[in-house]
Amino acid sequence: MAVDEILLEGGGDGEGVLRFYRWARPALSIGYFQSVDKIVQLFDCEAQKLWVVRRPTGGGVVRHGEDLTLSISVPENHPMFAGGVSDSYRAVHTVILEALLPMFPGLAFSACEAPRKARSERLCFEEPVACDVEWRGQKVIGSSQRRKNGRLLHQTSVQLPENAAEMARRIACEFEKHWNLRTVPGQLFPQEKNLAEARRTAAVLSADWAFVPSMCAADKHPVCS
Repeated sequence: MAVDEILLEGGGDGEGVLRFYRWARPALSIGYFQSVDKIVQLFDCEAQKLWVVRRPTGGGVVRHGEDLTLSISVPENHPMFAGGVSDSYRAVHTVILEALLPMFPGLAFSACEAPRKARSERLCFEEPVACDVEWRGQKVIGSSQRRKNGRLLHQTSVQLPENAAEMARRIACEFEKHWNLRTVPGQLFPQEKNLAEARRTAAVLSADWAFVPSMCAADKHPVCS
């Protein structure tokens, strides 16, 4: 989450960044406006040894562990994010759906027409809304988004039981095809790494931004990898 926050603030040298990442252990991510303490109590996170981390985007509670997570950081005026917020969700989810449909026949947009909510204290993947993607009757692709100071961050969790590296490869290729762009593998700049590490350390030490179960050594076991 610290890396995504840095990208929202202008990482990638002002260019668009498509980032894939996994989770090293079970964790809950919560929307920007939610309370860490309230979620810790509600889900009994100490007993379940669940980490909690606040996202830089909005939305509700998302459980992570085996999912593939991706984020897109672009200038807010990027043409692929033109129109309303729901339009941009559908644009991103269309790319991911078409990329993964050969692996998961029957993958489709949810028939639910419920509007996107600011936040919820239920698990987000128990509450499909318009533009979400379902498979075999279950929500499997959901997103959250935030715009700040001319930048846009879109975060997506793909909760499907398949090889994450292959899914990421297919999704990147589909973005190239649909959005007429070229993806170039890369790494964070040293300054971005330093800023993200400082932000991560501050988050772990702050009860407002993260919760680490007492048996876990925060400095030795980062949540994401």
